[in-house]
Amino acid sequence: FGRNGTFLVVRQLEQDVAGFIDYTRRAAANLVGQAGAPRVDAEWVAAKMVGRWRDGSPVVLYPDRQPRRPDMTNDFLYATLDPRGFACPLGSHVRRTNPRDSLMADDLKTPNHISSHRILRRGRAYLETDETGKQTEGLIFLAACSDLERQFEFVQQTWVGDPSFHGLTGESDPVIDSDGMQQDLSLPDGRTVRRLKGIPDFVTVRGGGYFFMPSRSALHYLADRARRIAPPPPQPTFGERLPEA
Repeated sequence: FGRNGTFLVVRQLEQDVAGFIDYTRRAAANLVGQAGAPRVDAEWVAAKMVGRWRDGSPVVLYPDRQPRRPDMTNDFLYATLDPRGFACPLGSHVRRTNPRDSLMADDLKTPNHISSHRILRRGRAYLETDETGKQTEGLIFLAACSDLERQFEFVQQTWVGDPSFHGLTGESDPVIDSDGMQQDLSLPDGRTVRRLKGIPDFVTVRGGGYFFMPSRSALHYLADRARRIAPPPPQPTFGERLPEA
């Protein structure tokens, strides 16, 4: 019955957007104040944390500034273009959730190993108002996969929340990790390693669930069993009319 079935993950993720913007502004001001630091702003800090610019362009291809035209390409590899995280930090959100070829140095993490953990995901923004008029905003996150433990839960536990991911120390996802502890994010540039420090939680899980979607063959199987188990329709006797349905 479960063969070729799909699991659907649903999460309601409340997002502290104002807190995220405030943090990126303060972090940018702190970086600018350091000797030899590049001229950066809040958008630059946010892009380094996420791994993409606001328009979706990948930081690994545009490390210094957002391109004039959006470039939503997914045709890139981290180990080939940026093995040490000088453009896109090793601990950034998109690099953790899909490290591509970054982990090939580990004999246990071959390209096939990486692909076996991939998921299909989509998000929809929401805005909610309670009885007092207070508004909260966030994301309805949907992920489809064939194996919850090997795919969705592995990404969450082994990549997103792992403090030693990719050789890092004491860091976790700077955007979606919500363990109640402040995080750091290393920003190496080939000369030194600066850090975004004291990153708070911006995301709170408000609800969700796991759902199973059977395959087409499973639905045909259920329909066939229903037809076999259902009692046969009554047959009229001589001179009797059946009631209309």
